[in-house]
Amino acid sequence: MREQLKSLANETFDLLVVGAGIHGVSAAWTASRLGLKTALIDRDDFGSGASANSLKVMHGGLRYLQHGNLSRMRESIRARRRFLALAPHLVRPQPFAIPTSGSGMRSKAALRVALALNDLVSWDRNRGMPQEQHLPAGRILSASEAGAIWPMLPREAYDGGAVWYDGLCHNTERMTLFFVRAANDAGAVTANYVAAERLIVEGGAVAGVEVRDVLKGEQFSIKARSVINAAGPWWRQWKGVDTGRSPLVGAWDVIVDAQWFGRYGVGLESRQSHDDAEALVKRGHRNLFFVPWRGGTMIGTVYEPYEGDPEAYRPSRTAVELFVAEINGVLPGAKLSVDQISMMHVGAQPASPRGGSPEPDKHSAVVEEGTRGLFSVKGVKFTTGLMVGEAAARVVAGGSKLPTDPVPAHVDVCAEAKVRGLNLSDELCARLTGLYGSSVGEVLDEARADGAASLGGAPLYLRAEIRHAVKKEQALRLTDVILRRTDLGTLHVPSREVVRAVGDEMGRLLGWSPEQREVEAAHLAEVHQRLIPPRA
Repeated sequence: MREQLKSLANETFDLLVVGAGIHGVSAAWTASRLGLKTALIDRDDFGSGASANSLKVMHGGLRYLQHGNLSRMRESIRARRRFLALAPHLVRPQPFAIPTSGSGMRSKAALRVALALNDLVSWDRNRGMPQEQHLPAGRILSASEAGAIWPMLPREAYDGGAVWYDGLCHNTERMTLFFVRAANDAGAVTANYVAAERLIVEGGAVAGVEVRDVLKGEQFSIKARSVINAAGPWWRQWKGVDTGRSPLVGAWDVIVDAQWFGRYGVGLESRQSHDDAEALVKRGHRNLFFVPWRGGTMIGTVYEPYEGDPEAYRPSRTAVELFVAEINGVLPGAKLSVDQISMMHVGAQPASPRGGSPEPDKHSAVVEEGTRGLFSVKGVKFTTGLMVGEAAARVVAGGSKLPTDPVPAHVDVCAEAKVRGLNLSDELCARLTGLYGSSVGEVLDEARADGAASLGGAPLYLRAEIRHAVKKEQALRLTDVILRRTDLGTLHVPSREVVRAVGDEMGRLLGWSPEQREVEAAHLAEVHQRLIPPRA
C-alpha cells in the first residue's frame, strides 16, 4: 500500500476533501494553513477532470460589467491577482483584443467606456506585484493597428479594436498540482486514485468516508470530523451524499497548431444566437475566444446538455463539424477543417439551474448539507476556484483569518544547473522554469544522476522529469506524466518512441511488468482518443 494510503487509513482528520480539482486543492491548502489536520483524495489523478479542460484564462470578470455585477467582478480581479502573484512561472499577463465597429455595443465609444470602467473597478490589480506581472490599462486601437492583429478578418468587419489584459495559465494541470504540493508542505495528506464510495454518518454527523484504492481495488475507511465534497460534476454521484442525478453540461474547445493572432488573444462575435439571462445589456450573439497557447491557438468554448457519466462525455463528430463551420463563418480566412484540430479540451460541468440552458452554472457556492460536518462546493470557474475553496475551508475552520500568501523565489535555472555540473540550453532552461518555478531545483538534483540525459523522442525534455514526477509528484500512471506533469501530450498525440521512453522510466521506479507497460500505453491511447475529434 502507498504510504499516503497508510496515513489515510490510520489517522483521524479534522477535514477530508473529496475531489482534487482547483476548488478541492485550494480548500485543502487553506485548511492545512489554518491548522486543520487535512486529507485530500481524488478518484483519478489530481486536476484530471474539469479543471484540466478550459481556455486557461484567468479572467478579471470584464464580462460582468454587462451584468452590472461588480461584486463578482471584484472577486475575479482579486483571484486573478493572486494567481499572478503565487505562480508567476505558470500565469503571465495576456493581451486580448476585440474588433470595434458601428455605433452600438461594439463601437469605439462604447468599448472606451467599458475599458475605463474595467480599469476603475480593477484599480488595485497591480498592487504588490512585480513589474513583469503588471496588467496595463485598456486601450482603443486604430483600424491599421487592429488589422495587424487579425489579417484574416475581412476589412469591413472592423473600424478598430479594443485591448485589455487578463492572466493566461499555460498549464492549469500544474497549477492544480502546485496547490497539492503546497498543501503537502503545510501538512496535508494527499492521494490520487482514491475513490469516495460512501459517507460514514454517526449520530447525525460526519464520521468519515468509505473509499476504494482505484489501482489496487482495496477498500478502507478514512476517519474525518468534516468532509468537503468538491467532486465537480461528480458532486452528487457518490453514495451517501445524494442518490439523485445532478444535471450536467458538456464543455469543450479545440486546439489548432497555428498561432493565428500572434501574441494576442482575440474575441470575435459569432453569428450563433445566445441568450445570457443574467445580462442587463444583451448582445444577442455569443463570443468565440481565440487564445494563443504553446505556438497554437485554443478556440472555444462550446456547451451542450449532457446526461450520463462525466468521464464518458465526448462531443460528436457532427458537433465538431458545426463548430468548425461557425469558426470559419467568423473568420473566413482561417479555412479550418476538422482534420487540422490537433487536440481538444473536453469535460463535464454542473449545469445551470435554468431549465434547458446549454450553459454551466456560473454561480459558485459553499453549501452545508443536511448532515452535520458535510459541505459541498459547487463552482465551474477556474479563476475563482481559489477563493471558493478558501471560503469552504474557512467555514470548516470557524472563519479563521487567512495567513499571508507566500512570495515565490526567483530561480535562474541555467545558473542552478551549472552549480550542479549540468550544461542546459537556454530553451530547455526556459521550459523548465515555466513548468516548475521555484521547485525546479528538485528536477535538477534528479538530473545529476544521468547528466541531464534527454528523453528519447523528445530532446527538450529530461528523463529526470519523469523520475521527479514519480518520486515527488505522485505520478502513478502514464497519463499522469504525459498529460499533467509535463506538456508531452497536451498539444499533440506523442509518438510511440516518447510513450515508450516515459513508460520505461516510470516502469523501473514503479515495478511495471512488460504487460503493465502495455496496459498503460493502451490506457493513454484511449484517453487521447477522447481528446481528438471523432472520425467521420
